[in-house]
Amino acid sequence: MGKKNRKGDKDKDKKIKLVKTPEQRLQEVSNIRQQIAALGLGEGNPDVEKFYQELDQFAKTGYSWTGKIPLHGHQRVISATLTTNPNLTSNVSLLYDPQK
Repeated sequence: MGKKNRKGDKDKDKKIKLVKTPEQRLQEVSNIRQQIAALGLGEGNPDVEKFYQELDQFAKTGYSWTGKIPLHGHQRVISATLTTNPNLTSNVSLLYDPQK
């Protein structure tokens, strides 16, 4: 009746972290690009091009990204959360900002 040895229990608790496949990331990025194009913001705007670069990097590398990019001249801010968790979808919002 001694003390239990729990050194081996730590390895049992580790779970494999699931991430989105490149195909899933490309699908999300293409959906986001279509929605931005439908709003008429995608053509020639350097701020939107900066956001497209972040989308491309997310699709290629699979690194998560969270940030805000102000759209100068439109009084809007792109607020985005690009996640690699397969249970969550990436979130992009176009927020009103009267200062911009």
